[in-house]
Amino acid sequence: MLAVNRSVLQPPSAHCREIHLTAIIRHGTRYPTTKDIKEMQQLHNNVLHNALGEERWLQEIKTQWTMWYTEDMDGRLVQKGVSDLKHSGREKLRSGLIQFMTSSKHRCVNSTLSLKAGLTGLWAITDKEFNHTMNDSLMRFFDKVHQVCAGSSQHLLSCDRGGPVQAGPGDVEAPGEDRRLP
Repeated sequence: MLAVNRSVLQPPSAHCREIHLTAIIRHGTRYPTTKDIKEMQQLHNNVLHNALGEERWLQEIKTQWTMWYTEDMDGRLVQKGVSDLKHSGREKLRSGLIQFMTSSKHRCVNSTLSLKAGLTGLWAITDKEFNHTMNDSLMRFFDKVHQVCAGSSQHLLSCDRGGPVQAGPGDVEAPGEDRRLP
C-alpha cells in the first residue's frame, strides 16, 4: 500500500490493523464523461455570452478558452491512461496471482485490457491467458447507493457516512436509513 488518506479513512477501532488489500482500479486517465462535457459546454457558453466585465483575466478566458471536448469522447481512455495501466501491469506481475474483474462500461473494459496487455507485453508472454470477469453489481455498486447517486456536490458527505457501503453487497439501504457496523 503506497498511501492511505487517514483524514477520510479511519479504522473502526484503534486495535484494528490491515491484513488484506484489494485494489480496485476502475480505469486509467480518461476524457470526461458525456455528462461532464455537456456541463463544461454549458459553462463555456455562459462565460462567452453572459459574463460581464472588463477585467483582463475575464477577457483572456473569453478569447483564449477553446472548448475542444466533444460528447463522443465520453470517458474514453487517453493514450496516457493506456500507458499508465500497462506500466502498472508490469509492476504488479511480480506480485503473484492477479484476478481481473471489471464492469461492462467500455472505459473499464478497455482499462482491464490495457492492464493485461502490460502484463503479457513485459516478457512477451504469448502462452498464458489472463481472463477477466464482468460484475456490474460489484463494480458499479454506487449506481444503487442513494447517497452516492445524490450528486457530486454531496460526494464528500456520502463518502463520510459509510453506511451503504458497510451494509454489504446486495443489501442496499433505503434513503435516510443509517446502519453502522458494530
